[in-house]
Amino acid sequence: MNIEGGEYSCLDSLLTSKVIRNIDTLLIQFHRYSNSDELQRAKLRVALEESHECIFEFPWVWERWD
Repeated sequence: MNIEGGEYSCLDSLLTSKVIRNIDTLLIQFHRYSNSDELQRAKLRVALEESHECIFEFPWVWERWD
């Protein structure tokens, strides 16, 4: 997922609808355009931990969640 800032709303929708549980692997590039993006990323990472495990994280580059 490399959608230039759209990852926040996309992941939020997937988590809210619980469709995220149907996805085995996520490769995400979070983009930091403002300070609020850091908070959004942190909240999404906590939510992702409920259904996935972070396999690797290179902050603001790539993260893999299985």
